[in-house]
Amino acid sequence: MRELTILFVIEDGFQTTFYLYLLQGGKKKLLRFSPDLFLTDGESLAQKYMQLSIDDFLVLLKAMTHLEIKGYIIGAKEKIIDFLLKDKEQLSIDNPKAFVYEKEHTVFEQGKLMVDKKMLREFITYQLDADNALGIFERQEYALRLIRNELLSDKRLTAMPRKFSRLKKSIETNLKLSDLLKFFSAYKERGDERTQRLTVPDSQIGVKVDEPSVWLQQIKQFLS
Repeated sequence: MRELTILFVIEDGFQTTFYLYLLQGGKKKLLRFSPDLFLTDGESLAQKYMQLSIDDFLVLLKAMTHLEIKGYIIGAKEKIIDFLLKDKEQLSIDNPKAFVYEKEHTVFEQGKLMVDKKMLREFITYQLDADNALGIFERQEYALRLIRNELLSDKRLTAMPRKFSRLKKSIETNLKLSDLLKFFSAYKERGDERTQRLTVPDSQIGVKVDEPSVWLQQIKQFLS
């Protein structure tokens, strides 16, 4: 089975998040990097991303993970929202856990919700929830599943290429159509196909992880 290592970036300035997907030996792993991950020079990972070219940023990630990363997908947050809500005023989502978007004090109940652009933006904007630091990563991954569902909802042979063509206008990528499909298909999990996940740092509310040796060791153990 072909191995893949693909970086997906949800681009949002200082709130940019990073998902490094690995398919190795039939096993799926996902490294989720917070924008608040501070490096040895005191700058955050999001700051580095904003300063570097994508090629130089992949070199930085290689030094952190010892992985050769060639494929990337960059989706600006607003373009992801536009893709999902194209020709729609609202979208049905299934919120995995209740939370409050603190900036606007918007309450999101658990379960089925209808959201407009504003609410979808709040749903996927990075924040550490008061009682669930990993909640934002769960919500952003849910948005990736929504993209997958949109791509695969019409099984006609002519429909999928058109939808991928529309997606490619909303993202920056160096991947072929087949590898894009593999990446988004990774979010269909069942049984032994479930993806192992590590969030770096493994955030706790009010705790700043400023010792890279800790999370670098976590990455090494996770990938071994």
